[in-house]
Amino acid sequence: MYAVILIIFLAFAIRHFNKLRKPPILGIYQQENTFFYLKYAFMLTILKFKQIISRSKQKRLNEKLQTKTDHDLEGPKPLQNHPLAIDAVYFNGTSNAGSALICGVARRPNKICNAFMYLQIAGGELLLSPDLPDTTLVQTADEEKYYHVAGLKIDMIKPMETWRIRYEGIMKLSNDLTKSVEVKLDANWNRTEWNHFNYDTDMSPSSMARDIARELWSQEYFQTLNKVHQTHYEQYGTIKGHVTINGTEHDIHVDSVRDHTYGKYRDWKNFHRYGLHFVTLANGDHITVGKICMPICFSNLTVGFMCKSNSSQIYPISYCNLELYQHGENSRPPLDYAFQFEAGGAIYTVQVNVTDSPTFYIGQEQECRIVERLARFTVNGVDGWGAAEWQYRNVNGAVLQ
Repeated sequence: MYAVILIIFLAFAIRHFNKLRKPPILGIYQQENTFFYLKYAFMLTILKFKQIISRSKQKRLNEKLQTKTDHDLEGPKPLQNHPLAIDAVYFNGTSNAGSALICGVARRPNKICNAFMYLQIAGGELLLSPDLPDTTLVQTADEEKYYHVAGLKIDMIKPMETWRIRYEGIMKLSNDLTKSVEVKLDANWNRTEWNHFNYDTDMSPSSMARDIARELWSQEYFQTLNKVHQTHYEQYGTIKGHVTINGTEHDIHVDSVRDHTYGKYRDWKNFHRYGLHFVTLANGDHITVGKICMPICFSNLTVGFMCKSNSSQIYPISYCNLELYQHGENSRPPLDYAFQFEAGGAIYTVQVNVTDSPTFYIGQEQECRIVERLARFTVNGVDGWGAAEWQYRNVNGAVLQ
């Protein structure tokens, strides 16, 4: 009885004090307000409990049949019955020498795909798939159950272990879009020592609780959280293979993160901005870190994890001071900047120096502009390489070339 009274009191108190909130920064980014710490403590308890239950369930499944569990996550997923359903794979690979292979295929209903590829051999020109900066493509009837479209084929060979990436067709030169080359690529992504990081079960509860506690709570808010949920996981490994450009064969070997996202609902119009970083360090560490601003549910969501080579441990990002409204809110992301994050109880300072930043549009209406940024990194004095992907809501329409 007392518990019910307490819950009712807290609900009315939170509703009352929400009316006295400090306004969001730029009308978008919510701030910590009255009852923030009470809301934080409540969400932290819920998320900790949910994480314990989820991990316990996953452990039991793994003990029964690991291969089946991996197959349940991996491979093409049947698109759910919604016009905005999604099933997407993405690979972001770079090397210290300057090679790069970045590609993705997002399957949508009615044989629509958002797909693209960037390719660079060390010392060579950055190449673009021929439809860029547009990414909206249509699959054939034979392609629609796979991550296949317009000459790009991405296939699972062994769940959580090996994927194959192939491409055959023309690619444009980034420094002269009127020129093209013939490209044939055949490469495999292989895991190294790292397991996948599942955002459903492995994110930092404290970080998530902090981000939810900033928002204005209501019944509709929590319904929206449930509506936009997608399964998303990432895994670090390497891509090795061969690429032939205008008849000349090259080896390609890059460090790569891959991800897989699927769910009932992905509306790019809901995304205001994000800034994500995929980093490999000279000491063998790997980092995914960034912020997402999706105002309908998270105006300031911290995401990411760190793979530590000296311990073979994966730590979620528990704090990050990269404030999007301080970096490129004018639609021009910075080329030289720094921020800090915390993982595994340690603080890391990241310095970013962008070397190339091609742009593409995603969505059937080009709802978003994404800047794919090749970069050099320094993290606590250790050199690194990788990419930073910055997204902006594209309200004025795309300028396609």
